[in-house]
Amino acid sequence: MLGLQLIVLVFCAMGIEAEYIYHRKAGGSLKHHKRPATWQEARMRCHLEGTVLASPLNTGLREVLEETSRNDYIFVGFHAIFSKGDFFSIEGLPIEKSALTFQPNNYKNKEDCVAMNSFGVMDVPCDDPLPYLCFKEGVPKTVENGPCGPIENGYKLNNKTGNCYKFHTTARTWSRAFMTCSVERAHLVVINSDLEAQVLTELVEEYPEDSMKDALVQEFIYVGVQDWGERGDWQTIHGQSLAKAGYSRFIHGKPNGSGGCLAMRHDDGLLNNVDCGSIHPFFCEKLPY
Repeated sequence: MLGLQLIVLVFCAMGIEAEYIYHRKAGGSLKHHKRPATWQEARMRCHLEGTVLASPLNTGLREVLEETSRNDYIFVGFHAIFSKGDFFSIEGLPIEKSALTFQPNNYKNKEDCVAMNSFGVMDVPCDDPLPYLCFKEGVPKTVENGPCGPIENGYKLNNKTGNCYKFHTTARTWSRAFMTCSVERAHLVVINSDLEAQVLTELVEEYPEDSMKDALVQEFIYVGVQDWGERGDWQTIHGQSLAKAGYSRFIHGKPNGSGGCLAMRHDDGLLNNVDCGSIHPFFCEKLPY
């Protein structure tokens, strides 16, 4: 127990959340996200971390979730989003076969998600933010590290720029792309020079076309720039103007009046403004360790 406390204290001293902690009786590792989120946001963040939104599938998991939540309600992975009143875990287990005793009341016909604490379980609106835990089944494996962190995460150091990059071929909206990079302790790429734009186009060329899962949108790739709701006032996610960031080469006739986020054309690195809700592949970027 003392070892677990020391792990938590170290991470608190560093000012970041504790990472996944292995619990033998749960049969896996859990990460406590104390910052409240909607159920869908919680599910998505766990998914991006390569885990699932934790559910009390067995007695051991239920006990750990109760010990962690105590008096505060947390979201669990059971939901009735697909079919009203039919509660299943993200893994597909009916709630009746879980370690929960559950009597939903579906107040105002708006309670399709499940929350619990050490005192009980209830159905709740999915849009009411709550803390949650992500779960990774099995004993943790030894992680091999490189200059950009764990090799399995897919980041590679580019010697021309000195930065680490990862190309996400699964297209997402700009907001989801931002979230994905954040979960990976990185950020949406900010192009700082003609050289970096060229490097990014070269990295795209390393991927065969059949690996681009969203072929219809592969022409453009999201970068970390938008107008922050002020039409045409382009700033990076670091609050810089394009001029200060060091790169502002647009496709001829762009930017125009529609679309508040920027994307680069994959073959020449030129910028284009696009609708932030459209889906595109994207680059994440971070500094080497």
